[in-house]
Amino acid sequence: MYVRWQSRERRHRAFGRSGGPDVHWRAILVEGERIKGKPTQRHIAYIGGITESAIAIVHQRCWFWDAVKEQLDRLGKRVTPEERRSIETAIAKKVPRPTKTQYRRCVRDRDALFAGLKRVAG
Repeated sequence: MYVRWQSRERRHRAFGRSGGPDVHWRAILVEGERIKGKPTQRHIAYIGGITESAIAIVHQRCWFWDAVKEQLDRLGKRVTPEERRSIETAIAKKVPRPTKTQYRRCVRDRDALFAGLKRVAG
């Protein structure tokens, strides 16, 4: 199993002040196999997606990595611990993992945001 990145152009940036195009990247978990002697890729699972403009924002990377972890957890025993490490390493080449300090700050900010939303809605 390995990660295949697919991209698509967006007309407008998801984040940032400047207008212009953006690129959305999605990580797909695939497995190589041969059908009638020809190599093909069998789709295993969608892992996650993020735009290039979001990669520059620590909070967006935190949420992306939360989604990646959740997707890999759902796969359970279909992915061995070694495969999971190599998948996470391949993803980290394109979307850097936040540091522990950055991640703790993201969680604190997210908790504060949701607490504020509950007060407004409640």
